[in-house]
Amino acid sequence: MRWRRRFRARAQAIRRPARGSRGTPYCGLVGEGANVLAGIALAETAMAQAAGAALPLSGLAGTGGFHAFQDAAGRDGARSLAFHLAVFLADWTDGLAALMARLAADAPALEEMFAVPRAARIVGLVGAGGEYHRGACVRRIDFDDGTRIAYKPRPVEREFVWHTLGEWLCGQERPPCCTHRKR
Repeated sequence: MRWRRRFRARAQAIRRPARGSRGTPYCGLVGEGANVLAGIALAETAMAQAAGAALPLSGLAGTGGFHAFQDAAGRDGARSLAFHLAVFLADWTDGLAALMARLAADAPALEEMFAVPRAARIVGLVGAGGEYHRGACVRRIDFDDGTRIAYKPRPVEREFVWHTLGEWLCGQERPPCCTHRKR
């Protein structure tokens, strides 16, 4: 029972931001990384199974020591999986660093376009369901003032032009040929 209380206290400490900090510790990034890594591991395992390979680490007995684990990890496609996970982790880390640098550089534009105060703290940063392109993806950023934005890790001038055109078109009257007629 005591371990449960200790675990809950630690989990709550991780979720709660430290006073005066810019962002909440981890801001949901650990969960995002774990979900993507699990997806890669699942795909890698499924492909190996389809090719007739044994499950990674299937030869490892529950009572084996560390050397047995090392031997099992070197067989059955585990090296391939480890390579893919290592490449993903390096790309994901680089993509996240680029996102944070871009977010800092875009602070004035975020304040102007979306009314996100420069002093707003990030409380959540989660992959928004987009594909990862060498670590870069669209992420949903949650700020402590309640603002949420979808943020792309690249310039979005073209999207802004289309957005502006869409807003302008919404404000125009429909031409007679495009109106819906009830029968």
